[in-house]
Amino acid sequence: MRRKYTDQYFILILFFPLQDSLRSFCLVKGFPKLYLLEVVIVAAALILSIAICYYKLTFYNTKDIVAAFTWIITYPMAPSAGLINIDLGIKIDNVTVLMLIVVN
Repeated sequence: MRRKYTDQYFILILFFPLQDSLRSFCLVKGFPKLYLLEVVIVAAALILSIAICYYKLTFYNTKDIVAAFTWIITYPMAPSAGLINIDLGIKIDNVTVLMLIVVN
């Protein structure tokens, strides 16, 4: 796996369970077989977690992997305040990859 793609996988692992729970909360009464989609999304998160665990423990055993990006940029009303950037990131170390598998 290339480093650029693994950073995207880290972010997907974060947002798969979140968007799955929001979808099931909003659409619970309209779709009686929504649980099938939920199972697929949780299984995809588990497969990504296993792939990231293998990748981290095989190629980056002694180094930590950090993936970060700017999440929100706000433009303030006052011109002297400047831009406000909110950054989102994830740090993957050996304990994190094992916990990803345990939680998923």
